[in-house]
Amino acid sequence: MEIEWTKELETGYPELDEQHKRLFEMIKRMTVYIEAPVIDDAKVNELVGFLETYAREHFACEERCMTKTNCPSRDLNVEAHRLFLEGIMRFKKDFADHDQKREFVAILQASMNGWLRNHIRHIDGALRGYPPSPAGAQ
Repeated sequence: MEIEWTKELETGYPELDEQHKRLFEMIKRMTVYIEAPVIDDAKVNELVGFLETYAREHFACEERCMTKTNCPSRDLNVEAHRLFLEGIMRFKKDFADHDQKREFVAILQASMNGWLRNHIRHIDGALRGYPPSPAGAQ
């Protein structure tokens, strides 16, 4: 299942929305590895490492926005981010030992598709009620 960005996922924060779109693209890239004749462990590990780093940076940015605006979803968001990163770390650990690598990557992709769509819609979407301050405003 391909994950697609839709207008209903916008948070009202262009920087966060662009970051979300980039996360969607990274997850879509997994399809290339899933459909390859042979799963390239190094490429999958590189992509997952990049995803982990990028997610950490994005999550920090998102959490700052929620803190700055006193968004009531902030604590729920922090916990969801922690669990997401735990899942990535678990995948990295388990991937090397998994016999059915193609299926394992497909399961990760499907899980991330669902997680991102639900997370953005139900938690990050709370930011729509707390628009960013105009540039230069304190």
